Amino acid sequence: MTDWEGWAPLPRPAGRTTVEVLRAPEPPAAPRDRRSPDVVLRPGGRAHVTFRLHAPEARAVALAASGWWQPQRPDVCDFAPRPDGWWQGTFDVPDDWEASYRFLVHDGGHDGRQDPGWWARGLRDPGAPGRTDPHNPHGHGAGRGLASSVLWLPGAGKRPWLAGFGDVSAVPPRLATRADEPRAWWWVPERPAGEPLPLLILLDGEAHAERLGTARVLADAAAAGALPPVAVVMVASGPDRARVLGVPGGVARWVGERLVPRLRREGVGGRRIEADPRRVVVAGSSFGGLSALFAAARFPDVVGAAVAQSPSLWRYPPGALVEPLARVAPRVRLRLQAGRYEGAAASEELARALVLRGADVSSQVVTGGHDWAWWVPRTVEATAALLA
Repeated sequence: MTDWEGWAPLPRPAGRTTVEVLRAPEPPAAPRDRRSPDVVLRPGGRAHVTFRLHAPEARAVALAASGWWQPQRPDVCDFAPRPDGWWQGTFDVPDDWEASYRFLVHDGGHDGRQDPGWWARGLRDPGAPGRTDPHNPHGHGAGRGLASSVLWLPGAGKRPWLAGFGDVSAVPPRLATRADEPRAWWWVPERPAGEPLPLLILLDGEAHAERLGTARVLADAAAAGALPPVAVVMVASGPDRARVLGVPGGVARWVGERLVPRLRREGVGGRRIEADPRRVVVAGSSFGGLSALFAAARFPDVVGAAVAQSPSLWRYPPGALVEPLARVAPRVRLRLQAGRYEGAAASEELARALVLRGADVSSQVVTGGHDWAWWVPRTVEATAALLA
């Protein structure tokens, strides 16, 4: 048996990993009403993406894209000034890039001569105010979320159900919870009650319900046929997120011991839940990705599938999860996903080790960073595949 209660998280590793950012030749200046970004597909699976910002007061402007926080050249994300207060930057990227981004604007400091703070501190802690993209809230698969603009290069025309990303007007009703349990919200398809539904549990539920508009995405995906009928429960992390997520206990234990059994008894939103554990999917990102794996490892008779995105595997010694997950391999399916710009090696290594132990596991590297921009759509797609 695994001594789950003895698993203490390790501290976050020190140091920063740099990333290569490639520039492309700048196209001619576009009319002021031209939507940004412009995307030009190139041979060999590449794309040239041009961003523009009107900032006549600026002394420097840069693109802060998820995962590009420490570029190998500190000024490689800087824009070039164009006429009439416009700034422009063009980047050579993979044509499946998915990222949230914002613009950084530097005014030169108190004497107008200081270097941009991001040259020394990186783009995540840039020392300059940031702006979302005012010219392109929805073009080229872009949406709004977490105070950033979002670009999905492969999503333009292929994921119409993502148009409502960041729209929290469709917040689902709150699932009634006991005082000693985490908050949760639920969403079910707007169809008459019928056969029992499979269950999707989304961790970090407050982000999905209050900031990302995931209920709107789910409804649009279901209407488009991209997601089968499924009951969704979004479980909040609360103020002690680092203590209750990414650990074998906390939310992972609550999901397996209390939430799923309760929902099987009571249903969700007036709908019954399927009894087959293979029809229960737990999905989470970052610390939540670890909790999804722990839920599957601890409760294979309750949770039959996990979608673990950018799981923070650094919290435990290398290979620590291999044996617990291999032990339940015949009963659970695991889908691991990680961003290319955040480092996907640990996720891929875990998948390879589990494949050798006979597990039903896959590993996917996404061209993005540690980012809701791809976590949300990839959760929908992975869940649809697991429930097909």
